[in-house]
Amino acid sequence: MRLSRFLVFAGLTLIALTLPLAAAADHGTRPHTKNIHALGHSPHAASFFGVISAQRNINSDIAFWENYVIHGNYDGFRILRDAPGNPKEISWTHCNGDQGDIVVWENIVVRAWNSPAPAGRFCDGAPVPPGFEGVHIFDISNVEDPVLVGQLPLDCGSHTLTAIPDLALNRLIVYNQTSGGRTLPDGTFDPCNYITIFAVPLAAPGTAAVINKEPLMEDHACHDSGVILGSVNKMVCASGDMTNVFDIGANEIPGGSPEDPVWLFNIMEPGVCGGGSGDDVPCNGNWHSAAWSW
Repeated sequence: MRLSRFLVFAGLTLIALTLPLAAAADHGTRPHTKNIHALGHSPHAASFFGVISAQRNINSDIAFWENYVIHGNYDGFRILRDAPGNPKEISWTHCNGDQGDIVVWENIVVRAWNSPAPAGRFCDGAPVPPGFEGVHIFDISNVEDPVLVGQLPLDCGSHTLTAIPDLALNRLIVYNQTSGGRTLPDGTFDPCNYITIFAVPLAAPGTAAVINKEPLMEDHACHDSGVILGSVNKMVCASGDMTNVFDIGANEIPGGSPEDPVWLFNIMEPGVCGGGSGDDVPCNGNWHSAAWSW
């Protein structure tokens, strides 16, 4: 199914925290889940430790298109040609902002920039304005040399992204999630309890713009979302101690659309935040990822 080529496996985070020597170990000898076997490996040793944030190149999230793997990174993204048993790095586009979740559709890659940029940061060679947080948009028509074509500032930044095509209007619709709330200049706390929805025109991706903000139940940010299309057309979002479920299109429920989701219900799990539950107990964590299965 073509959908599988662009959905981001946001929960699949590959972080190499070991020494380079260990990173080169044979994957076949490592413990693994039964019936899941590594078919190949593209070495990329990195560490959170002993490296300043501007120089981190930790592996992040992954998206797929045709026979390419687009591998998000704390410093941009790598493009790998997926050959059975022997994936090869084709290019590494540098963009030294943290997180680096990505979505891909045809020749467009959108990359998340998680938190306000310090001075002196760059993306594909272009200076990033201090304080910027949001997404960068790339044209990967030439997989050996992707080109930055636009950036879109987003309130509360961008931690994870989920995309669906809107081919009737020749655009990509992207659901943006943050990693949590923020403190505003006046000292008040903004929980960032919404999903920002923006559209990327396929013919002019550099003109991407926000088209909606969908509120969430309670004062928790959405950390990650997943969609299911076809006859179901629903979105689910992991946030705080609950998941929010939305209608996003043609199905048995009237009203929802990709650009204007309709909230349906939530499922709560008290205590998932690690700090207990109740109005007097802060939430110290989140439901982390959300996905659908038939």
